[in-house]
Amino acid sequence: MRGEGELRRRVLRVVETVGIETTTKEIILNEVYTWDPLTDSWKFSGRSFAFEHIATNRGIPLSDVYKDFERRKVVLEWMKITNKTTFSEVAEVIRSYYRDPEEVYREAESVVRRRAL
Repeated sequence: MRGEGELRRRVLRVVETVGIETTTKEIILNEVYTWDPLTDSWKFSGRSFAFEHIATNRGIPLSDVYKDFERRKVVLEWMKITNKTTFSEVAEVIRSYYRDPEEVYREAESVVRRRAL
């Protein structure tokens, strides 16, 4: 794929391994996201077995897992906007998020929101 005069790679889909079919021994996959080239955006399939597994193991509502996922997307967008790309910068954001996810999210969300205006 070409963009702005350069060659780019594009991830077309994100899948998760669900299990193995017992008779054929084939891997069972669940397509979680697909890239829509018309809108240049990702489309969610509506179900993630991995998220369901996380919710079950932690004893929390599935909606909380999705909420945290959305917050992490905002943090990643903030890291992109603020050019946090070195190992130490990324590690510090991760450490900070685990220490106080609300604080990191608030900071990230304010920058991302201002950028969207």
